[in-house]
Amino acid sequence: MTVKTFNNNDMGQNVYLCYDENSGEGVLVDAGCGDADAKEIASLVDEKGITIKAVLLTHGHYDHIMGVYQVKRITSADICCHESEGEALENAEINRSAIHGINIEIKPDKLLSDEDEIRFGNTMLKVIRTC
Repeated sequence: MTVKTFNNNDMGQNVYLCYDENSGEGVLVDAGCGDADAKEIASLVDEKGITIKAVLLTHGHYDHIMGVYQVKRITSADICCHESEGEALENAEINRSAIHGINIEIKPDKLLSDEDEIRFGNTMLKVIRTC
């Protein structure tokens, strides 16, 4: 598995593109990306022929979700989060984007539960709730 980190955003939030070079399948972890990150991600995805199978959100704070719609346009991948974070994604007050006048509200495509598995190429990630 190859992991590429993107960090060209106002919050200094890391965005990770994890992919299997053999199959060309991957996932994006957190979408706190700004325009520069989104352009770099799109370029790398295009250059390497990567198919993003999912955008995995570690939690619902606005700095981890502010680029979700840009990433969705680039990849068409499902937006996934743990079931405990669904309400935060859908509510700008809870995810704290309203405080900053952004008002990000996202309907996740898939809610994940503990022990769910996400597979891409020969890689398997397991969902483990930590808080």
